[in-house]
Amino acid sequence: MLDAYRAVPCWIMPHWRVSETLPPEIGKFDLVIVDEASQSNIWALPCLLRGAKVLIVGDEKQVAPDGFGLAEDRIIDFKDRFLKGQVHADQMTPEKSLYDLARVAFAGDMVMLREHFRCVAPIIEFSRREFYGDAIRPLRVPRASERLDPPLVDVLVRGATR
Repeated sequence: MLDAYRAVPCWIMPHWRVSETLPPEIGKFDLVIVDEASQSNIWALPCLLRGAKVLIVGDEKQVAPDGFGLAEDRIIDFKDRFLKGQVHADQMTPEKSLYDLARVAFAGDMVMLREHFRCVAPIIEFSRREFYGDAIRPLRVPRASERLDPPLVDVLVRGATR
């Protein structure tokens, strides 16, 4: 791996695999991109160290990491031992995302992507209106073979409360 990684211009892998696959050299890659960073926690930090530049992509309105099952006293002990005096240490906990940390650390350098290509307009409409303040423009045009008409169907569920 020590020789092979230099020959490949782009590596795509989950952040947990980076430390077991690539050499631990700070700034070795021109650019490290962390996609879905709102779902990655502090364990993704070793990925960032390998990049001369970093691009963190995420959405604070999506599912965040889960700190469930971790002993709070151990987390407090680790923070006291390893993060004492560290700027933004309060953002470096298992239930906070890498995106949360980036929003605080790089608040002035954020760009919101306003074009949405993943879903057709009727599917994304509720989220666009309720969570993004109509700031997102749905641009997905499905091919004829992908079209469902209508894309949403209301279904009455008898006895349901919501």
